[in-house]
Amino acid sequence: MVTFEDKTVPFAEERRLFYVALTRTKNRVYILAPQSKPSRFLVELIREHDLPCAENLNKNIVDHFTLRCPECGFPLQYEFNKNYGLRLFMCTNDPEVCDFMTNDRIVFGDIFKCPKCDVGYMIVKKSRNNDVYFVSKRPLNR
Repeated sequence: MVTFEDKTVPFAEERRLFYVALTRTKNRVYILAPQSKPSRFLVELIREHDLPCAENLNKNIVDHFTLRCPECGFPLQYEFNKNYGLRLFMCTNDPEVCDFMTNDRIVFGDIFKCPKCDVGYMIVKKSRNNDVYFVSKRPLNR
């Protein structure tokens, strides 16, 4: 059986489940959410359908998907990668098509194995003294 995972829309599966839950109600829906950091889905519903909400509800959506992969154009997802022991911006495209990942949102330097030792890997770092970026070796966390 073939499954299709839509990666062009951020959180496609979570979004679908949220809307399914809302449409299963009988009469009314009341959603409780933190005022400072409500769900992006809730904010989208409020904006698109002009729904009533608390005046002090933060309606700004922090969009982590504005960054695009420089190689294939898919969104970059920021998450912890246990293999490297770092939070990385990783391409959401199929890994067999594009395996781009970087640790810096300003300089998109792809992470790669150290060409000398083949044990560590190279990541982008920023100089402490100025705004100069460079590639530095980091040992692999195992």
